[in-house]
Parts: sequence; structure tokens; C-alpha cells
Amino acid sequence: MNWGIALRGTEIACSVITASGQLVEQCSLPIESENSYDHLLGQIDKLVGIVSGRVGEKPDLLGVGTHGTVDSSTGVLNNCNTQSLNFKPLGSDISKVLGVPVIVANDANCFTLAECHHGIVAAEAPWAKTVYGIILGTTIRASHVVNCQTEEGRSFRGVELGHSVLEPDGDACYCGKNGCVETLISSTALQSFYMRKSGRKLSFAEIYKQYQSGRDILADETIERLIKYFGLTLSNVINTVDPDVIVLGGSIANIPLLYDQGVSEVYRNVFNSNRPTPILKAGLGSSFSGSGAAYLGNFRSEYHF
Repeated sequence: MNWGIALRGTEIACSVITASGQLVEQCSLPIESENSYDHLLGQIDKLVGIVSGRVGEKPDLLGVGTHGTVDSSTGVLNNCNTQSLNFKPLGSDISKVLGVPVIVANDANCFTLAECHHGIVAAEAPWAKTVYGIILGTTIRASHVVNCQTEEGRSFRGVELGHSVLEPDGDACYCGKNGCVETLISSTALQSFYMRKSGRKLSFAEIYKQYQSGRDILADETIERLIKYFGLTLSNVINTVDPDVIVLGGSIANIPLLYDQGVSEVYRNVFNSNRPTPILKAGLGSSFSGSGAAYLGNFRSEYHF
């Protein structure tokens, strides 16, 4: 059976899946708000013990999905939202605790793998060989999967779509550049744009409700900005990668507007739109990262710790 762990902001989740994609068990445990690294390792050990008792066996290999990227030369994590994970050899530390090989990958990889194996791609486009997955939320993360294996490049940091520059004179990004995709169409960026214009601090969901009401011209401007840069971002993906399918996840991906006006804007900017690339909404919701991590053992021996 395939085992996967998802590290989230306030919890860790474990999924066990058969080779055919059937979910056998899923369980989660909370983690402390201060996200102590030692506490996290202890909770992972405890969670795997609980699930092992339920399914009657221990993992031979464990996949772990998290924010951030694995430094290929040192094995440590970088760019994690959970600060206690940065500069830590998470994979090797979990392996020492559990006594099994561990594979660590970005949660965007896990998202796309899950959708390919038993999500919307498996259901609606099982013929797809190349799938580009994008998580549109507080940050922008992406993954490129070919024949159900992730393609990440020489340094294992490929597909950093969120830090592709669209506006060189735009807002500053924490990565040191200006006008990155993440500064334009993440929910955080859109909230900041609306606040600068209106002086009101609203969540993205509230801004979208204001847009739907038809009585807030600044909400209109914010959503129009989303549609414009969504179109530019995805058209660049299609022009350079030409995937069989694009699958969207994250909070922003729940907006129906993306699948009509947004998709129209994508095709308007594509070099050749004679064969429009299907753009699908993810089917697995928040369960993707644990189940996707369970498939990490099927590829990339370089990740093993």
C-alpha cells in the first residue's frame, strides 16, 4: 500500500491508498500553533502509529507533502510557510524517527499527482499524458506531471510559476523581484490591491461577494485584475509547456468566473487556440495533499532519505 503525509498549517494528515487508488485509511492530528519542529516529528510518529494500528501494517516507504522546496545539494527545506521547517533536513529526520525511507515533495506536486491518479484528470481526461497543476490561494504554486511523474528540473525547483515576472515595475515580492505572478493573482495580493484602492480590509471571499453584488466598483476592478493576469499567466503556460490539461486548485479556483471569462482571457492570449487546452477545476478538495504524497514512492529516487 502507498502511504502519504500532508503537512498543513494546523494539522498533519495521513492517507493510505492501494495500488489501484482506493483510499484505505485517512486520519489527522493537530500540531501546536508555534509549530515546534520536535513536536511536529513527534506528531508524525504518533500519527503513523495510529494508522498502522488501523490498517494492520507499517509503511515500507512514506511520502511527505509540504510547502517549500527540497535543496537538492543539502536535503534541507527552503521557502516553507511553516517557519520551523526552513533549513531542516525534514526527510532524513522523519526517516530516523520512523525507520523507513521517506520522500519529501512540494504540495503542488502532491496536488497534481492526486488529481491524475484519482481526481478530476483521472475522471475527465484519463488520456492526458502531460498535466499542469496550479494552486491559486494565498500563494501560487504549480507542478508539471508527465506520465504520472513530476518533472521538476535540474535543481528540483522547477515550475516556480508564482515567481515568474509579469510586471517588472509591479509590486515587490518577498523573493526579491517585482511583479511576480504571486503579487498579482494570489488572494493575498488581490486583498492588498483592494485595500489600497478602498481603504477597507476584506478577505478575498468578501471582495468577491462585493463584486457579485454589482455595487462596488473597486471590487469590480479587483476581479477584472484577477481575470487579466490569470489569462496572461495561463497563456504563458500553454505557449511554453503546451500541456494536455491544466487543473486548478486552491480557494480562488472555486470561482465560476475563472471557467468562463477567465478561460476566454487565456485563449485570447494563446499563440494558437485552434485546440483549446482543457482547464479543469480540481475534484479532490483539501484531501489532495495526503493522497498525492502517497504516490511519491512511484518516482524520483533522488528524493529518498
